[in-house]
Amino acid sequence: MFFTDSTSMNTDALSYLRGERFHNNYHFKSIRDIRRQSRLDILRSACREKHVIHLGAADHKGLISDKIRAGIWLHGMLTDSATKCIGIDIDNDVVEWVIREHGVSNMIGADIFDSSTVENLREYGHWDFIVLGEILEHIPNPVEFLASIREKYFKFVDEIVITVPNALRLGNFLNAFRNVEAINTDHKYWFTPYTLASVCVASGLTPSWVAPCHYVWELPRRRIIERTLQRRFPLFRDCIVLTAKL
Repeated sequence: MFFTDSTSMNTDALSYLRGERFHNNYHFKSIRDIRRQSRLDILRSACREKHVIHLGAADHKGLISDKIRAGIWLHGMLTDSATKCIGIDIDNDVVEWVIREHGVSNMIGADIFDSSTVENLREYGHWDFIVLGEILEHIPNPVEFLASIREKYFKFVDEIVITVPNALRLGNFLNAFRNVEAINTDHKYWFTPYTLASVCVASGLTPSWVAPCHYVWELPRRRIIERTLQRRFPLFRDCIVLTAKL
């Protein structure tokens, strides 16, 4: 785990996640409250002085330049924080554009499941994390996807770090009052902390901990009610971050 205090998921929760016990109305409380840290803060902290494989590193092409200028492009932040970081994205055109336009040197266009990619990453040596930042909600079969990552990488990667949008985010409840679902049209799933952990367990992974977090750590002052509710009730926050052992 990248936090060294007591953050492990408790055995009670794991017994339900593994299907050893069943409850029709289980109250999942094995959730960490990470205050005043955004998704980007958490991932940057996690990867500090680590060896990191960043999957889906390119981002949407139309957003990359603006994020780089604002200093919030995830791959750039991970690169600055980690001792060693390699970005992998299956969209070769976007990868080539990022390399050409922004001089990025630690990114490749490749399929993470291709045998040559696996072997090349193995030759680099030991890796601490595979980072999946806002990737899993785009995947048609997340259990199969994570199980394949575990099968191919568990011998030389310790953990996976996943962030996804939170189905319980406050904005979704507010939109429901207007009979509106606001969503990225490429998303296949919404996750909650429990269902994200459940998908990981079904994939053969062992969740270490899970926490709702802010997409950005602080909202504008004019959104005082939203800010107050998200501080008081972490499950209203926009994102979920989870770590799991391969």
